[in-house]
Amino acid sequence: MPPMAQDGWPERRRGAAVYGVTREAERGEAVAELLEKSRRSRSAWPSFRSRPRFCRAVLLLSLVGALLGPLAILLDESLPESMLAPGDGVPITALVYLLVLEPDVQVGPSLVAVVSSARVWGGWDGDIYLLTNSIEKMAPIVEATGPNTFPVLVPVDGFSHAAKALKAQPFEYLPGRHKRVLYIDSDIVVHKPLRRFLTDTEKTLAAQYRASQRGKTRFRPSPLPSEQPPEWWSVGLFLDCKTHAAGWCDGCNKWHTGVMLLSKRNSEQCLRHWTHELREGVFATDQETMDHVEAAYPADCQGMAKLPSAHILFMKDILGFLLPRRNTFLHFTGLLRRDGQSYLYRRYMLEWYLDQVLVPRILHLANWDEG
Repeated sequence: MPPMAQDGWPERRRGAAVYGVTREAERGEAVAELLEKSRRSRSAWPSFRSRPRFCRAVLLLSLVGALLGPLAILLDESLPESMLAPGDGVPITALVYLLVLEPDVQVGPSLVAVVSSARVWGGWDGDIYLLTNSIEKMAPIVEATGPNTFPVLVPVDGFSHAAKALKAQPFEYLPGRHKRVLYIDSDIVVHKPLRRFLTDTEKTLAAQYRASQRGKTRFRPSPLPSEQPPEWWSVGLFLDCKTHAAGWCDGCNKWHTGVMLLSKRNSEQCLRHWTHELREGVFATDQETMDHVEAAYPADCQGMAKLPSAHILFMKDILGFLLPRRNTFLHFTGLLRRDGQSYLYRRYMLEWYLDQVLVPRILHLANWDEG
């Protein structure tokens, strides 16, 4: 029999009981320690209900950001620069806008400012072509942008798919001397000198070419960074998701077709497919159609190049607006059709920032008077 202790318990049972009590105590202390750590971690991040000062501080910082964003942009408006010279990036010879207007739509200050921004902030004093269904309506834009702006009458048998197809056909309406052009949608403001954009684009295209050549052949090395690669690209586009400050968005297409760098020699076949698919009207938007064309005709559309994403901002992205970036292009979607836009975007970005801030500054620099 096990030896008996003074209180009558066998020594073995007494030891087990003491051990069990000790274990329970240690477990309780561990739980208490974990609860204390959890309490401390929660207290390190103040709750909104118990910290009114913290709430006010967050609100104040948000308001400061909302004010500093536009202020930084206003203080950094670029002065006009001379026309781009050779060596200033990808050489282009013209800008192209598509301005197909419905009968009841007139050219107002905002549309005049959009095209004029390429002159006063983009520093472009070369040719600008306005593909339009009404030469007469283009008079205010020509007056504001100077003698190198040329309205070109284009056939339009509708105001949806037929009009969209025209943006895929610019070389059919331009003089033959133009081999590389930059197409810009009529709701995009050029906010910085085009020289910066074209210089960065040249570097980006060269980097993409070098990346595509790595490992292709053991006998022909990739070009050095200082070497000029051949014109391998056909269409240069921004990635749609990269037009947003976060770098992604729900429902984005692959390509953003609001700004396009086009090469006549290389893009003819791909643009022909795009024109055909746009006229068919299978897809709701020209961007969806471009994604389909790239997948359906890989041989003719293999030269799709990515433009440097830091140069464009989708203005519905309020976060990107509050965090100022040096964007060359500001995309004000719905500029001519505002009824379907959200209240916040329409009031804050279109009616205030565009109409009351940007448009007056552009028109003042362009010496244009609506009267």
